[in-house]
Amino acid sequence: MSKARAGPGAAYRLPPHTSTSVSAISGPAHWVHVFSIYAVAGVHEMWSDGRTLWGGPRFQARTAVQQQVGQTNGAAAAGAEAGTAAQQAEARAAERIAELRQIGDQAAVEENDAAGIRRRFEKGDGKKTSSMDLPQVLTLFGIKVEGGKSPTPAQLRKAYREALLRFHPDRQRGKPFKERIIAEERFKIVNKKMDVYHGT
Repeated sequence: MSKARAGPGAAYRLPPHTSTSVSAISGPAHWVHVFSIYAVAGVHEMWSDGRTLWGGPRFQARTAVQQQVGQTNGAAAAGAEAGTAAQQAEARAAERIAELRQIGDQAAVEENDAAGIRRRFEKGDGKKTSSMDLPQVLTLFGIKVEGGKSPTPAQLRKAYREALLRFHPDRQRGKPFKERIIAEERFKIVNKKMDVYHGT
């Protein structure tokens, strides 16, 4: 398109494919924006300093490039998010493995400590109770037995139930580790002595 400095009454010559001319707009000198209508293609273009601003082929090409760039950036962002999620999953898995190892180490330490407590108990109260009957064992473990050394069956059952409630493993939760192990050993001995008592 031919362009000239604007001036009062000046005329502008449009591109060859147009059949209409426009007059200059009065005012300061500047490039006048001219619209031309393509009758065949039906495409609207606007020139401003020689650049297509809207609707023209160059604008459409530039828009297509921008869309491609946007799609590429979106795909890159999605890939980055996926990579970050994978890294977070790996970190959580590693943390969980470390926790399980720590729990396993603690369990091994507790088992070793429990074995030591049981050995000491066996050398002490365990050895003493080997030659005792049920009433004597209950008394040794701090259970009051009515009737002394010769309780009635009802009195002995009462003392036995009290021993079960005191030494049952399910009732040792929250107590120190050593007390729990000793209670378990006493629970075993009381039950064994009760079996012997019923067998006599």
